[in-house]
Amino acid sequence: MHILIDKENLITALSVVQKATSVNSPLPILSGIHFKTSAEGVVLSATNLEIGISTSVAASVQTQGGTVLPAKYIFDLTRRLPETTIEIITDQDINSTIIKYADSEVNLHGFAEDEFPSFSALPDIPVFKINQESFRNILKKVVFAVSTEEYRPIFTGVLFDLNRESMTIVATDTHRLALQITPIELGIEESQNFIIPGKTLYEIIKVISSNNSLISIYLSPDNKIIFRNDNTVITSRLIEGVYPHYKQVIPTNFISSFSVITKDLLNAIERTIIFAYKSEPIRIHIDETYISIFLNSEVGRIREELPIKLKGKVMDLAFNPYYLIDALKVIDTDEVIIKLTGETSAAIIQPTEDSNYISLLLPTRLKI
Repeated sequence: MHILIDKENLITALSVVQKATSVNSPLPILSGIHFKTSAEGVVLSATNLEIGISTSVAASVQTQGGTVLPAKYIFDLTRRLPETTIEIITDQDINSTIIKYADSEVNLHGFAEDEFPSFSALPDIPVFKINQESFRNILKKVVFAVSTEEYRPIFTGVLFDLNRESMTIVATDTHRLALQITPIELGIEESQNFIIPGKTLYEIIKVISSNNSLISIYLSPDNKIIFRNDNTVITSRLIEGVYPHYKQVIPTNFISSFSVITKDLLNAIERTIIFAYKSEPIRIHIDETYISIFLNSEVGRIREELPIKLKGKVMDLAFNPYYLIDALKVIDTDEVIIKLTGETSAAIIQPTEDSNYISLLLPTRLKI
């Protein structure tokens, strides 16, 4: 392989794919990035066998070929190179690569290209296509509720429940739940549901573009989900198992509800947690015309008061403040509605005039 490539183009591509490399794998080649020439330039790929990312980048190809270079060294080196064209020449017989820049060069040892794992083939028809910016916003509203506890793998994933008219995306860690319904047109005849690892979706959020182009989502026969946008493909395993019956835990009858300015409530809670010790809950008193948020700790005491519009009973509750902050940060309306079923049962957090999104949060001491 012999290519000429702009430094900025290379660092952009490396930044995308290096997230999928593995540092602690017993397979050293998984710590590398695969370079492979193509008709348009060069394709960079990396995988840790859980997630794989490949992206194409423009380059002047002098000689076709490929190699696998250690991600840490090629990434750190490229970041520190001068703004210039980089020449990369590989000797595949000895897995050695010369990187030339200005009047200098580096000789970097790599891995045998034929040992790099292959990616799943792209199916002919996507399950669906969606605007990239819209998809990123949808994922942000849901993925915060996934669990990080690996011993319960189902809850580390996000359910995609698709029918002919809409897509419902659900995440829960058993203390909270987030759900978004989005109208969509399937590219296949039958309904589908599958569970995507939350870690994969966090990477999707970082990679997809903030423009009006589409991202296509495919299901492969080997139980993989594949995302493809303009020049990047992300492949991930799916989580096997049956997702809990989420509809059963979403209340439909409420004894109280109130609306409040979203930003004001978020700021008040963020000030309150300055005085919190670890995950100490905050206390909330709801009255006819105001909400009081207060916390007593070893550090000190704080009380915040905000005007509200209440329908129903007054009550006192306690919540994990960090869960409340996560839920409020993704609300994109000026006002938020909070619906209550009782002092020890589920609360629903919802943007005003948007019935397609809900965030469910349990008071402390309870689990879904």
